[in-house]
Amino acid sequence: MSKHIKDLITLAQHIGARPDYTQGGGGNVSMKDAAAMLVKASGLRLSELTDASHFVTIDHKAVRDWHDEVILETPLPELIAAGDSAINATILASGGGRPSIETGFHALLGETVLHTHSVYANILMCAHEGEALMRTLFPEAAFIPYNTPGVALTLAIKAAGATEGSDIIFLENHGLIIVAPTPDEAQRKHEEVNEKLRLYFALTDSYPTLAIASNETGWESNSVALKNRIMGNPETLFTFKDTILFPDQVVYGDAISYEPTAPDKITIDPVTGSITYACSEKEALAIEETLAAWLYIHDTVTEKGLTLKTLAAAEGVFIANLDSEKYRKSIL
Repeated sequence: MSKHIKDLITLAQHIGARPDYTQGGGGNVSMKDAAAMLVKASGLRLSELTDASHFVTIDHKAVRDWHDEVILETPLPELIAAGDSAINATILASGGGRPSIETGFHALLGETVLHTHSVYANILMCAHEGEALMRTLFPEAAFIPYNTPGVALTLAIKAAGATEGSDIIFLENHGLIIVAPTPDEAQRKHEEVNEKLRLYFALTDSYPTLAIASNETGWESNSVALKNRIMGNPETLFTFKDTILFPDQVVYGDAISYEPTAPDKITIDPVTGSITYACSEKEALAIEETLAAWLYIHDTVTEKGLTLKTLAAAEGVFIANLDSEKYRKSIL
């Protein structure tokens, strides 16, 4: 498998360079042979993957065996703890990082697995009409209703039978999974799915270019399109905290203030459109990408006459308090 790791890294870097495909440390990739699986280390950006030390090597058969034997009636907090412990016990090699929170479904699926938080897929998956549209556009694809990331999502994919031959899997309020024999084929199929969605929704304009710049207190947005969007309709962003569209929104966007004098990590001035970040460069960029993705999905769903489908506030709190998500955020 080592001779193919360059192809997996090329795939990760290609996807990771696109903030319309992944935001911050979101998304993951894996590749397996009969003996072992390489899966992205938790919290790393896909664009940061450069060698084998950025992956965790897993005994994927042992992971599958655990999911075959798990007691489904176990309360979710206990199930998550047991799943994390079981997956950690299957680690064969690591560069020091933890395996991705989604290691479970990577182990259950095919040779190469690519999971992204594509904004184009999430236009479908964050709309009440999304499942029906998906079944029309992609009749061969599997649809998985929303489940908390990690073991609950893995078991839902398994229960739906999507581990048997499904190569396109849509995740409600979450994103897209592509399964393929090789990294090259996974990239080709991912582009094909996203291009079909862009054409269907007539998304002819380029996705906004995002950038941040240093300032006296940390970082600030240097994204013209994002600034103009905020100034043009600041009321939308006021609903950000209460309109949870996808899990990473609560991981990266949990500390927003709309008062310029407030000491919060993320300060948005709705009058000038400025966004300042009192945090590291890596975290600031993750927040910038998450805000842009949320606005893009929110606006497109609304403009296309669809109905936003949101996550419950309690689910947002639950995700924010997951140990795996706290870890992912801590290494930014």
